[in-house]
Amino acid sequence: ARLIKPRSLKDLAAGNSVLRLMSDEGEQPLDTFAKYKNSINLWYQEMMIAGLNEEEVSLMEKYLEPVYGVAPSQELMMMLSMDPNIAGFSVKEANKLRKAVAKKKKELVDECHELFYTKGRELGTREELLDYVWNVQIHRQVGYSFSDLHTTAYSTIALQEMNLNYNYDP
Repeated sequence: ARLIKPRSLKDLAAGNSVLRLMSDEGEQPLDTFAKYKNSINLWYQEMMIAGLNEEEVSLMEKYLEPVYGVAPSQELMMMLSMDPNIAGFSVKEANKLRKAVAKKKKELVDECHELFYTKGRELGTREELLDYVWNVQIHRQVGYSFSDLHTTAYSTIALQEMNLNYNYDP
């Protein structure tokens, strides 16, 4: 909470989701979330470095601006994969991706990866956008990802605990 300084339950829940994401190398997703929250221009720089054009940046804003450029939840991963301008997954295919990530099934994740690129290319999606969505946004979740409902409930409990701790000496 000190790092991300949430201003709403939704903000806290997004941070709580990102807290569970881990990176094998480089910056941890929670640090990225806090950094981008403090300076959203850094997220735009990330997208420019990835080679996204204005239309693609606008598409990413639609999904990621409210969460400071870091996809924190299974639902957002599903929405990105289902977008007809990205990979056009069906609900069933997106749910397969969600389950693969939630259950940490590498073989299934690999299948979804192949399907993501195949369908995206069939739709004419630029490789830069496919790479950004998969290698940056989805990749952050592959190790461990929660649903919005799960982290919202956790965050509600956290708010109650903070209130009790603040108002009543532990």
